[in-house]
Amino acid sequence: MIAVVRVWFIKTTTLTFEQFITKLTELSIDPADFYKNYVESTCTYVVGRTPAPFDMWLEANMPSRVREGDDIPQFVGVLRPRYKEKQKPDSDTYEEESSSEEEEESSSTDDDECDSSTDDEETVYPPHVMRMLAKFSKEISSGKEITKQLVFDLAVEFGITTGKWMLIPVPTGVKVDVLWTKIARSIVDGSIPGCHYAKVSTMTIEKMLGNNNPSHVICIYNDNFLDMDEVRALESGIRAIGIRGKLSYKPDIFTYCGVYRNNRWKITPVIYQSNYDVKSKQSKIDVF
Repeated sequence: MIAVVRVWFIKTTTLTFEQFITKLTELSIDPADFYKNYVESTCTYVVGRTPAPFDMWLEANMPSRVREGDDIPQFVGVLRPRYKEKQKPDSDTYEEESSSEEEEESSSTDDDECDSSTDDEETVYPPHVMRMLAKFSKEISSGKEITKQLVFDLAVEFGITTGKWMLIPVPTGVKVDVLWTKIARSIVDGSIPGCHYAKVSTMTIEKMLGNNNPSHVICIYNDNFLDMDEVRALESGIRAIGIRGKLSYKPDIFTYCGVYRNNRWKITPVIYQSNYDVKSKQSKIDVF
């Protein structure tokens, strides 16, 4: 198995690490929260590259498995590389080649644990995200009203248009394992339109002991949250494999800009929601 740490970066930066932290603080974004969301350890099965048989890998990495130790991956993910495509979730522009920067910088052959190390902190954040946050900071400082459309415009300008349908919360145990298995297999098979990556959060002893109802989040990505045809196709594909629970959709740029629940700009952090009607066997997408 190739254990991959999902840390997207390139070697040149436009801001120093100290300047970047200052920008986050100006935006009322907790740097620790940003780091946690952006630099996450993920044990990833890369279709066509991970040497272990998929079924074996899947069984060994079920999300409900309670993990312990120092190097616990925050997520388990499945990635189906697409050649000559331009964007990964939360990544800078790229073209898929015989080996990706992701694998060159952060892969290992450990069968159980992810390598949770990161590179020098001044190269952790991609320049396009840093430039976007710098501009966002200026917009805030200017006194301009911060709206959803303003953030959307920044997403287009800086090429941060990825987003995900989320299943949350998913109770730990058999339920999360069954749902994740359906989704993971669909990524390997390419049966969900417009989707090449999905991930699920893992379970730890701390989560089990600190919560009466420990749960997971499953994220299923697409490239462009502004393309409703693409968003609908992804939702339809998720429903087609038997996922019936409520789905919420969040653009990745909202995470970077600190658009969470009860954010100071009163922007709704979820822009689409899908509910499935068991009787009619149809779902409806609401836009916020």
